[in-house]
Amino acid sequence: MEFRLLGPLEVRDGGGGVMALRAARQRALLAGLLLSANQVVSVHRLIDVVWGQASPASAVANLRTHVAGLRRLLSASDGEAESLGGSVRLGTRPGGYQLTVLPGELDLTVFDDLVARGRQALRQRRPAEAAPYFGRALELWRGPPLENVVLHGPGEADLARLEEARPAVVEDWLRARLACGEHAEVIGELRALVVEQPLRERLWALLMLALHRTGRRADALGAYDQARARLVDELGLDPGRELSALQERILSGDPALSGDPARSGGSGLSGDSGLSGDSGPSGGSALTTGPVGAAGWE
Repeated sequence: MEFRLLGPLEVRDGGGGVMALRAARQRALLAGLLLSANQVVSVHRLIDVVWGQASPASAVANLRTHVAGLRRLLSASDGEAESLGGSVRLGTRPGGYQLTVLPGELDLTVFDDLVARGRQALRQRRPAEAAPYFGRALELWRGPPLENVVLHGPGEADLARLEEARPAVVEDWLRARLACGEHAEVIGELRALVVEQPLRERLWALLMLALHRTGRRADALGAYDQARARLVDELGLDPGRELSALQERILSGDPALSGDPARSGGSGLSGDSGLSGDSGPSGGSALTTGPVGAAGWE
């Protein structure tokens, strides 16, 4: 089976057919289980996710009914019964329920794995290896996560963290491509992103670096002025240390910003690039990381 959260909630059987999930509560239940795949999710948490503060007095019984219906749907479409080792896909456990997901079945875990591999390569200064990992991870996204599901309580918090995962990976991807010398190629993408999310300083820094490396020093400094104007106008704040330091390095003609190891003595990553450290965490699930940045749904 294939479970897809990175866009509208979708379940596909082994033949590629899409499972009909018509009931809103059923979709919320499945989403709540998938966000904690292979873990026991308590009855109390599932009720909070599905109903929130509006849970009825009969919520426990209603939840049991929804679980039974979802179990029937999954059993009818599941072609991986043998791989589950004789256990049911959606099992009852003490205090809650557990949805078993096999390796490669859930797009979120595939995404997390690709991102972890990309970030490891980026930390090891292997951008040519990192960029394809990030690109493949981003291809898994079909739109805003779980856009056809209404979640409550802890589900809303999980969704908010998930929504922040993709923008951070976009930044990592662009940073890796810059380190590979794709300076001119990423300028258009970065200009679109800073229009979409003008308060994301890391995106402005990447744009400034790309412009500087294509010989457009004045445009790079102009991008800093634009970023500062937006930050002052909307937040009453000057740019942070990273963006200000990058402006100063461009003004001083710092050779480390060239991206040429022969001139800079480095790889063009991390401090050599003018961008401090990784733009995201080194690993973990998209639900537990704290990414920054922004991107649209291409």
